[in-house]
Amino acid sequence: KHRSGTTVKMFLRSLLPLAALLARLAAADKLVFAHYIVGLTDGQTRDEWQLDISQAKASGIDGFALNIGSQDSYNAAQLQLAYDVASANGFSMFLSFDMAASQWTADQISSYINTYNSYGSQLKINNLPVVSTFEGPSQADIWPGVRAATGGIFFMPDWASLGAQGVGDKLSLIDGACKSFCGLVRTGQKMH
Repeated sequence: KHRSGTTVKMFLRSLLPLAALLARLAAADKLVFAHYIVGLTDGQTRDEWQLDISQAKASGIDGFALNIGSQDSYNAAQLQLAYDVASANGFSMFLSFDMAASQWTADQISSYINTYNSYGSQLKINNLPVVSTFEGPSQADIWPGVRAATGGIFFMPDWASLGAQGVGDKLSLIDGACKSFCGLVRTGQKMH
């Protein structure tokens, strides 16, 4: 009895390196994003974007979810710098429209998406630009118009205030969901 228990333990220990390898392989296709509040970047320089992106990459972060508010007049300048620096560094970005702190129109959102869609740093799933929100379920009806005006998006809103059932009631509008900026995408999606 003791001998067979020892044999089983030895066998299980021999599987640990294989289990560790399988865990690394399973995690290899997952990307890690940090929530980056563009509303705090007024006057930020290219060198500061470079430093933030370099430090994020060194920490194992693959990209930034760029939280933007409609009221910030410096969005265009800062997003241009962010996407330029990210493209030069193999770092990914996607837009996250802050709908808790500001109101957005479909035209405003579509304009931002169309502006940054062609950048190499724009995260895409199934060749569609990834787009998120911070809240905004009361404006859910604008997203079909955004899809039409942009040629399509991979939409992953953070509508945590609705709870699981509430988000479930809006599945026809979304492609995935973010909760506290943790992406949950449907299986079988190609990310790059």
